[in-house]
Amino acid sequence: MNNEDLNLFSIARLKELFGTPEQGNDDFIICDPHEPLQQSMFRFPSKLNAYIIGICMGGTGKLSINLNEFEVSAGMMVINFPENIIQIKSISDDLEMRAFIVSENFLREMHIDMRNLVPIYVEFKNRSCLKLNDEEMHSLKLYTELLEEALTMPDAKYTKEVIQKLSGAMVYRISSILNKEEFIHQADDSSAQSRRELIFKRFMELVSDHHKEQRNVGFYASKLSITPKYLSTLIKEVSGKTAADWIDEFVILEAKALLRYSDKSIQEIAYILNFSTQSFFGKYFKHHTGMSPGAYKLQES
Repeated sequence: MNNEDLNLFSIARLKELFGTPEQGNDDFIICDPHEPLQQSMFRFPSKLNAYIIGICMGGTGKLSINLNEFEVSAGMMVINFPENIIQIKSISDDLEMRAFIVSENFLREMHIDMRNLVPIYVEFKNRSCLKLNDEEMHSLKLYTELLEEALTMPDAKYTKEVIQKLSGAMVYRISSILNKEEFIHQADDSSAQSRRELIFKRFMELVSDHHKEQRNVGFYASKLSITPKYLSTLIKEVSGKTAADWIDEFVILEAKALLRYSDKSIQEIAYILNFSTQSFFGKYFKHHTGMSPGAYKLQES
């Protein structure tokens, strides 16, 4: 990659590249990773400013999400968040998979309860894959078939409304599957818990947007109109990690991706990530990974 950032796609851009403008609005699209063009778009590490929900009906594939590799097979669901780095490493010839891509705006319009999504986010941020049981797989396949049928209806009345309702129902079904997992702790119904988790969500959005320029907890606390101490305590209570831990995780992931996949020098990467010197970046990277940027780049080359 020659640009200083990873490939960044929007749903509108994907629809333009795939030649599928008929698929509703720019908040929702269905992709087939087996299609050569659609697979090639994610051949290199990329970011998509939307949620990806992949349902595998057959075959196998290998994905990299945040530089962690996952093997996907029949009966599995893949979840990818907007700030994640995703790459398709390989797929089998018999892969049968559909990727539903929905925007944050779409979820808001569907009135998805963010108090339930916060624990899901914390658990699946790096886990990404889930094995479905037969009943869950059957229900999601039905939604898939109905949506694809709706999308192929030529000039049908209320097509957009049908797609919105069906995709909304599917998102709710997936949310219920995830919330049923025994390791997901249901959110407290109190207004205080709701506010804490909404602050966490906003904090993660800010870190996703600003981690390359700002590593100071005080910056994010100021944006949220709370004190750094309160923010650190709140983030720890909600997610099990401190605010500083989350910031460092984003920065290190970005650094690793640039070291592994770009042709930038270490000095250039230090500049991109707003470190005052290459030496300071090197010490920061080694503190969090146990190796120098040069050693990591050499190891991954």
